[in-house]
Formats: sequence, C-alpha cells, structure tokens
Amino acid sequence: MRNRRKLIELSQEYLVTCDNIKCDYKVKNQLENIDLEELKKYINVKCPKCGNILLTNEDYLNFTSLMRIINFMN
Repeated sequence: MRNRRKLIELSQEYLVTCDNIKCDYKVKNQLENIDLEELKKYINVKCPKCGNILLTNEDYLNFTSLMRIINFMN
C-alpha cells in the first residue's frame, strides 16, 4: 500500500484552553494526536482559575464532527 499524503495536518499544542480572555488556563496536549476520550473529561468542567466552563457538550460535538470531516478528506 502506498503512503498517502494528508491534505490537512492537525497539530494542537493544547488539549483545552479557557475561552475567558482574562484567563490563561491551558491543558497541554500530551499526545501527537488528539485523544477524544481525554478531551471528553473536560465537558462541563469549570476552569480552576476563573470558573468558566472549559468545554461545552456542543463544542465537543462540533470538534468531533470537524475531526470526522478532516479524517474523511485525508
């Protein structure tokens, strides 16, 4: 089988970042790829610095949909 070139390369340094512009809380991505099970742990979790929700269920579903599209294109 021939080695395929990816059309879209995805590189994400942080798994989760707080959306509050006054907050700098970030969770470093430990893996080369994004682990959706690890990301799921942050749904409806409050930021330890400011109290905002780090990841809504809607954001998670939008991200997983985007990942399916990227994987399909690649």
